[in-house]
Formats: sequence, C-alpha cells, structure tokens
Amino acid sequence: MTSHYSPQVVAKVLSAHAPKRIKSILEPAVGRGDLLKPLISRCSNSLSSIVCIDADATTLQDAKIELEQFVEDSRDRKSTRLNSS
Repeated sequence: MTSHYSPQVVAKVLSAHAPKRIKSILEPAVGRGDLLKPLISRCSNSLSSIVCIDADATTLQDAKIELEQFVEDSRDRKSTRLNSS
C-alpha cells in the first residue's frame, strides 16, 4: 500500500481556516497525524474527542502514540479522548 502524507505547510494553512472551537474531530485517514497536530494546537481548549481511522494498523498505532503525547503536551486541562479504529 502506498502512503501519501500531507505537507506540514498545508496542514497549517488548513487549520488556520478551521473554527477556533471544535468539540470533536473524525480523521478518516490519519497517517502520521500531520493534519491533526495544527488543529489540536488551535482548538485545545474546546476539544474533547478525536477519532482516528487508518487502513494500516501499524501506522494507526504509531499515530495514536504520537498524538497522545502531542495532546498531553498541548494541554494540561481536562482530558481529550483519542480513539483509534
């Protein structure tokens, strides 16, 4: 299976157009989580749930570990659930 990852600059531009208050995110092709990181940074005060899906189980597990750490580093407040499927 071929993987195509979003450039960091594209993720930052897209997140700049997202609302500042997002309660939950569904990421149907999480890959490394590159699109989520800027959104998490932008919405960390309002975000309570992130659901990640990926066709590659290993990539999904790696993204979950990295994103859990990223969420933890982004906020010290109430917990954000990170679910993976």
